[in-house]
Amino acid sequence: LSLLGGITGAWLLLQTPESVFKEAIPWLLLFATVLFIFGGQINANLKIMAASNQHASAIGGLFLLILLFGVSLYGGFFNAGLGIVTLSYLALAGHTNINAMNGLKLLVSSAVSLIAIALFILNDVIAWYEGTIVLFGALTGGYVAAHISRKLPQQYVRYFVIVASIATTLYFFFDIYIVTS
Repeated sequence: LSLLGGITGAWLLLQTPESVFKEAIPWLLLFATVLFIFGGQINANLKIMAASNQHASAIGGLFLLILLFGVSLYGGFFNAGLGIVTLSYLALAGHTNINAMNGLKLLVSSAVSLIAIALFILNDVIAWYEGTIVLFGALTGGYVAAHISRKLPQQYVRYFVIVASIATTLYFFFDIYIVTS
């Protein structure tokens, strides 16, 4: 599903005008932030509601598959914030160990990114110099962040992700709707 969603999102990005894409950025990040913050609570409420429905497990499983496709589509279309969206999905799916969630996030993000990059290469739309710099930064940051996050209490890592998510979302709302208007 991650590969299918990633290639679908990348294809949609190639079809989307730049102005539409720019306006969507803060809203996509806001969605990711809210889902990460409240994903655990939403999951708990869904479990309570599901207890009274005999088909809830099947419906919930189908919902999670569709949501994983949606997360992957998001990643292929707009990779920024994919980590937070994936963590949000995992919280909604009932995962609670932030270190395990980070590992699963890396697996989903890698599948989505690799298939999207392959499509972008085929369409000759990659800025190789800038992309190489971003790749090096992402690999270094991911390695360092994973190393540090395993040593910190999970709650501190969660708080950091929340603060970084809110700050990034606010930045993009300010940049798109205040600075450019």
